Amino acid sequence: MSDAKEREAFEAELAKVDERLREIERVEAELLNNISRAGFRTASEEARLRSEKEMLYDMAGKLRNRIAAAKRGW
Repeated sequence: MSDAKEREAFEAELAKVDERLREIERVEAELLNNISRAGFRTASEEARLRSEKEMLYDMAGKLRNRIAAAKRGW
C-alpha cells in the first residue's frame, strides 16, 4: 500500500474513532444526568462506556502518530 493510501486509511479509521468518542461522551453526559433515576444499570453502562472511551483515545493517539509518520514518509 502506498504511503498516501495508508495515510488515507489511517485518517478514515481515526474519523470513525473520533465519531464514536463524541457519541460516547454524549451518552455519558446523558447518563450522568439520569444516574439518580436509573441507578445501578446506568452506573454499569457508564463504566462500560468509560472503558471503551479509554481504548478509543489510545487507538486515536496511535493512529495520529501513524498519520504523522506517513506524512513524513516514515
